[in-house]
Amino acid sequence: MHIDGWTIALQATNFLLLAWLLQHFLYRPVLAVIERRREATDRVLAEAEAAKSQAEEERQQIAARLARIDGERELALAESRKAAAVERDALIATARGEAERARDEARRAIERERSEALRQLSQAATRLAAAIARRLLSDLPPPATEPFFIERACAGIAALPPERRQALARGELAVVSAAPLGDAARERLRCRLEALLAAPPDLRFEVDATLVGGLDLHAGTTILRCSWADDLARIAAEADTAEHARA
Repeated sequence: MHIDGWTIALQATNFLLLAWLLQHFLYRPVLAVIERRREATDRVLAEAEAAKSQAEEERQQIAARLARIDGERELALAESRKAAAVERDALIATARGEAERARDEARRAIERERSEALRQLSQAATRLAAAIARRLLSDLPPPATEPFFIERACAGIAALPPERRQALARGELAVVSAAPLGDAARERLRCRLEALLAAPPDLRFEVDATLVGGLDLHAGTTILRCSWADDLARIAAEADTAEHARA
């Protein structure tokens, strides 16, 4: 086989020329393109990583805000439950107080009604007793009671101070009786009063059936009551006072 040196040199020259052309017009541009793409890829990856980091940071911030919101919500709910419990307890206490006051007022009202009923019953019983006494006493004949009431009236005059008795002796003395006094009773009364007043009394006799029994002595503004009507009224007043005191 014959090898031509010129052919080899020419081929080598062609190869070197081709390599230079490839390196100059193909390889370098391709490398530049690849480098630009690599740089673009690195930039995109860096931007993606930055975006990922930012997204992670934002996610963490959002998670922290959500956790804070949840904590605030739980705290608000706890405060609301506490406030509701306090308000409920206050309402319950108020309701209990109102119920107690209502029960106390009801008990007081019942007690007042009971006391009033007892008072009215006592008054009715007193009035009935007084009416019965009036009826029984009115049936007694005046001569049977005249001496008792005359002595009672004279005892009342004897208990007056001396100046009061002297005043009675100087004026007219009205003798008011439940029934007309008999002559013997009038004379007895006149003698007893003359002895007490140390002077003959100026007597004027009157009749008032509402006295039931007994007599009253009137001298100006001085009234000496010695009648059953006054006794019954005094007993009724004392009974009413005692009932009020018990209430």
